[in-house]
Amino acid sequence: MTPHTISIVDQYHENDKLQLVRWDTTQFDFRGLITQHLFDCTGCPASERLHEFIPRDKMPTHAKSGTEHTYGHDLLYAIDPAFRQAGYIEAKDVGFIRTYRDFIQHLQENVFQEELVFQRLPSLRIQYSGFYTGTADKIMHRDRDFDHPAEEINIWVPIATCHGTASMWIESKYDLGDYAPVNIDYGSLLIFDSGLVHGSVLNTEGATRISLDMRVIPKRIYTDSSSTFSATAGREFKLGDYYDLIRNGG
Repeated sequence: MTPHTISIVDQYHENDKLQLVRWDTTQFDFRGLITQHLFDCTGCPASERLHEFIPRDKMPTHAKSGTEHTYGHDLLYAIDPAFRQAGYIEAKDVGFIRTYRDFIQHLQENVFQEELVFQRLPSLRIQYSGFYTGTADKIMHRDRDFDHPAEEINIWVPIATCHGTASMWIESKYDLGDYAPVNIDYGSLLIFDSGLVHGSVLNTEGATRISLDMRVIPKRIYTDSSSTFSATAGREFKLGDYYDLIRNGG
């Protein structure tokens, strides 16, 4: 399967487009924060090796099941007290959410160049070596399949270079179904319309992939969707719960 060619367009909310954007890994050190956190939790020295440091009885038992939220996710989400905690380890504030909010402000000012409503807490994803990521019946999906507003724009940020079966697979246009991997270097992010079907295949690369998902809506087209809730955290799709705004520079 040939990887998709990424097109750069001026309108980041234009339909059926994939945009690749570079960002400063020294200014927003997601990889360093996550790597140090995982080392403190498990002794794992690199995110790509996380599957080697999770106890076997804490790993999913089937390639397609249980991979949306696992013991490894519980450890990962302990990187900041703002997330809901399972309590396996004590959450510490190492500045992860502060870095995330600074990152959103950077995207707002330098990429989208307009005010954004954004996902208040990013989703942290793990695609273990030898596994899919996602639920058993929704490997390939649109976020709106889970009641997300159609106006959302998806932003995908892997914290290491990823390719092939360890990357996200996505169609190039609505309903075309021509799924192919997005081969992407660390320091790049992918922006894509939420109407595109995307997901994962069985990861045979020998490396676990950790990535951040975040969703934004240009404020000028945002409307409350408080009658619907996010599938994992059960948060209402409205400001103050699922969404937030950057106010007064932070």
